[in-house]
Amino acid sequence: MTLVSKAMVTGGAGFVGSNYASHLLQAGHAVVIYDDFSRGVGCLRNVEWLKSHQNGKRLSV
Repeated sequence: MTLVSKAMVTGGAGFVGSNYASHLLQAGHAVVIYDDFSRGVGCLRNVEWLKSHQNGKRLSV
């Protein structure tokens, strides 16, 4: 049985949070992003970029 660790990234749609979430996805972790999207459209682009990641199926927003 494989154990998958989960991480929650607050502010995960922002610049720092999305890059950190990307790093976690690359390492094989499941990632949950919590963000209020108060920074506008750029945040949505970051989330779309993360969803397109090869492990994007492990991403929850």
